Amino acid sequence: MFEHIAIFISLIEAKSFSKASEKLNLAQGTISRKLSELEQYIGKILIIRDTRNMNLTEDGLLLYNKFKNIRKDFDNYLFEVNSDSRYLKNNKITLKICLHSTISYELICPYLKYYTKQFSDVELNIIFYSVDLINEIDFDIGISHRMLDDLKYEVKLLRNDHLKLFCSPLYIAQYGLPTTINELKKHYVVGGLENSNNYLTEIKSLVLINKYTKEEVVYKLKNSLIKTNSAYHAKKIGIAVDNIFWCWESLCEQEVLNGNLVPILPEFNIRTDNELYLVYKRGLNYEGEMFCEFLYKCMEQNLSINYFKDIIDKRPSKLIN
Repeated sequence: MFEHIAIFISLIEAKSFSKASEKLNLAQGTISRKLSELEQYIGKILIIRDTRNMNLTEDGLLLYNKFKNIRKDFDNYLFEVNSDSRYLKNNKITLKICLHSTISYELICPYLKYYTKQFSDVELNIIFYSVDLINEIDFDIGISHRMLDDLKYEVKLLRNDHLKLFCSPLYIAQYGLPTTINELKKHYVVGGLENSNNYLTEIKSLVLINKYTKEEVVYKLKNSLIKTNSAYHAKKIGIAVDNIFWCWESLCEQEVLNGNLVPILPEFNIRTDNELYLVYKRGLNYEGEMFCEFLYKCMEQNLSINYFKDIIDKRPSKLIN
């Protein structure tokens, strides 16, 4: 019955007979027969099926939760006794990931261990980009600052981020804290560059939007000795050379809470495209879906060592509808 249970687990995680057939390289009829034999052996109905849907019964969910790690445990055993096992090589799953280098540096890369510990049979090929080239390459899952017009991908809003102005406490001790736009004009601010028709052009002004009143103020970047097109590097430069700098709020949240950075004019955001979208191929496999869940958790900064266990325990009966 080991083979029957392994097929049952794969069917649940694939969410359909057709996807399980493709993943296991077995005919749908064979999978259906193995399921029937398993149900007959146990004496319980595990899945309720019709022409469109399938739903786990309570007995099916219990069986899944008892044996869902059976493949992973077997893979771990094979790796311990023979890391060159043909089975392991044939069962490796590869996900092609496309991530924005600035956003992922602080919010995603430090937490990849949470995913890889749970999915040790998944290889992650990660491409990092600074200019949004997500429409120029083939990938399974990505993060983009804009909607992607491609029918083979699903696009969902991941989070809204904001560009804001920050400085270090040492800067304030030496130069003071600007509390108005007019006071800000007396300070040095790291300047910006943007890509226009493959040429870098200087950003001459910032549009600051009051997040409460929606008032817009144009701030001209006159005192900018250093300019860059990277928010992450603007942060590093600003701290190093004692300048006020602009950066994504998400990259500075923790340091603000720890008292290592101070927001300048915190009621104002810099006007820019601030949406982050999750982009993923339609018909993504179970491991890919769980990586999408991982990205959501990274963006929420709500990670814990057990959160994958919580998701996996609750997920199958929902996914299968």
